[in-house]
Amino acid sequence: MIRKQIRTLYYGDVVASVANGEKLTKVRVIMSRPDIDPIVYLQQELKIYSPTLKQRISLKEVAEVTHYNNLSPVCVLGIRFKGNDMGAVVKEIQQTLDKAELPNNITTDINGFYKEQQKSFKEMSLVILFAIVIIFIGLLLNFSSLRIAFSILMALILTTTGVLGALYLTEKSLDIMAFMGILIVLSIVINNNVLIFDFYQINSEKRDNEIEQQLDALALRAKPILMTMVSNALALLPIALAIGTGTQIIQDLAIAIMGGLLFAIVINLFIIPLFFCFVGEESEGIKS
Repeated sequence: MIRKQIRTLYYGDVVASVANGEKLTKVRVIMSRPDIDPIVYLQQELKIYSPTLKQRISLKEVAEVTHYNNLSPVCVLGIRFKGNDMGAVVKEIQQTLDKAELPNNITTDINGFYKEQQKSFKEMSLVILFAIVIIFIGLLLNFSSLRIAFSILMALILTTTGVLGALYLTEKSLDIMAFMGILIVLSIVINNNVLIFDFYQINSEKRDNEIEQQLDALALRAKPILMTMVSNALALLPIALAIGTGTQIIQDLAIAIMGGLLFAIVINLFIIPLFFCFVGEESEGIKS
């Protein structure tokens, strides 16, 4: 009871949150205290509420405050910045610390949300890598063709460059929302490529020319792919432009998905068919 009151008096209590763009700023109520040594204030002047007496009494009447100053001093600096490019801010802070030439007995550590974000990046990267491995195994089992599975895997890798390019052009950082956008785009790209190569295998029984088989599969799937990709991208345009209250929170997600979908149109309909033919020619050359 006493510890809780002292903590609330010194560190305050969060009573509300105020929306500030894409972030929530906490409103903390802290008591006012005289400009004296905090230990002296605890030992002599601080008053707490007594539920038994139903009034405020001096802390020294119910507790003895002792202080041991045998720990190394710690200085905590909090930094506020505009925008959401935390990586650039941390890079500038690190460069400033490197130029400061601090003594050997002083160490620095960048902590807080940045450290949690870096941990999340590592976990999300492992999730994406694991998902790609599972997808590649599933494609091998479904098509029984290393050539097709490798072509679809290449489509996933190239589509990721479209997401990164969109984030770079809009000067957005690669955050958790962008990683989620990558996963969403990859799922759509896999679906489109599976349908194209599935029809390609079905059509192989009717045509002997491999190029004509690909053209037939692309002609059948071109319109659905264009409609799906363009409609999904346009639907996310208001969020990507941050139109409306609260859209800034998922703006990076929308930009990542839009960039990936639009770039995937070129990947699915042009680059991957050419890559598929190139792999086939190379494999035939090796066999011969």
